[in-house]
Amino acid sequence: MIIPNQYRIKTLRISNPFIVDLLFSPVRITSKFIRLETLIFDNIKSKYLLNILNHSKFLPNLSSLIIIPIDRCRNPNKIYQYIFCLPVLKYCRISLKEEYFNHFSLSISTNVTSHIQHLVIDHKFSLHNLNALLSYVPQLRCLIFHCLDGTHSNKSETFSCLSNNLTHVSINIKNVTFENFEIIVKNLFHQLETLHISTNNDRIYVDANRWKQLILSFMPNIRIFDFQYVNYIQNFVDHVDIHGEEAIMNCVNYFQNATKLTLSHSFAASRVWLRIILEHIIPLKQLTTLVIDYDALSFGQLIKLLRFTPNIHTLTFKSRSIQKSNSMLIQQNQTFRLISNTNTITHVTIEERCTGENIKLFVILCTRMQHLTIDILISELESTMKFILLKTKTDLQHLCSMCIRTPRKSMIGKLKTLIELERLLDNYVIKMIDSNIYLWW
Repeated sequence: MIIPNQYRIKTLRISNPFIVDLLFSPVRITSKFIRLETLIFDNIKSKYLLNILNHSKFLPNLSSLIIIPIDRCRNPNKIYQYIFCLPVLKYCRISLKEEYFNHFSLSISTNVTSHIQHLVIDHKFSLHNLNALLSYVPQLRCLIFHCLDGTHSNKSETFSCLSNNLTHVSINIKNVTFENFEIIVKNLFHQLETLHISTNNDRIYVDANRWKQLILSFMPNIRIFDFQYVNYIQNFVDHVDIHGEEAIMNCVNYFQNATKLTLSHSFAASRVWLRIILEHIIPLKQLTTLVIDYDALSFGQLIKLLRFTPNIHTLTFKSRSIQKSNSMLIQQNQTFRLISNTNTITHVTIEERCTGENIKLFVILCTRMQHLTIDILISELESTMKFILLKTKTDLQHLCSMCIRTPRKSMIGKLKTLIELERLLDNYVIKMIDSNIYLWW
């Protein structure tokens, strides 16, 4: 439906990495969306993104752009350069992975200027790149930083690129001293009307007299000033990470707002530790995410834990947590059957290698599962996949995507052959992204 109507489309959102090949192959077809005004890329591989952005400069009406790649971009500089070349872009929101940002350096513009007026940067952005960024966007009115980081900046930054149109700023500051922030204000905020700022370091930020002097001298047009100084408050903890039984025994706090629990290191096979958690540390019925990060957890222990956490929707195993189990004996357990019928788990992730037998137990246990990530021996992969995909026709009808952790690209061909010979799926897409095989149907 999209390709035949590409000349009519004004808004296009792509949130499935499997769709990109279908819509933008060959990539020059991008320029055919001549009426496109809003383009949203969510969970798209960065190598496709660069090519599509490069061809988007031929779109005469593209005024709004949102970019959230699924992988780490090795060249953030090029993405920014392509964005600034879009001829009529007014709004841009960009969220990149942060692995290469310590080495990311944006050069000052010499002949490229953008029409962007509203810019949202949802990833870590270094303070030393701020001056260069502003050189590309002279018409900028609203600037929002998820994290403006001063870690790799000079002690005293200089700003040669003024921003005379900037009226709204929202910044979450990390490792930027108040002295450096004062330099930003003195050079860039003369026209500012609204300032939202959040920080958690350098206590000079809470000096009211310094703020008063700064506002009166350099922000004469300010109407809204929203300042947050974030500090650790016990009752607002939403993620509790417990390192073994001793940590539980010594804990005197109750985390009433916790929704995520991580169990690290080992616990005894008894139920004593579970009862203590229930009574003295966190409200188990409130938890929505459970992470197991220690070896030698029995399936029986897991079942007991899930019995007390009925609202878990995300279950993650970070280590070789689950011991080899007697599958038939466990399935006959009355508690296992009860949990299988009542749990609300939709996402299961097994980050370390697990036996095919245990993966099958998870499939039987979590019948409302929508996405499954596994790491499994190559020798067991085909039989396990056949079991899972057959289950999608009966007990596992909510499952619609999988991620298989394997460095072997050859497994894609084997899985395709298995699916087609056994007629396991009618319509599906399979692709390798960052050493993982993704299957979607």
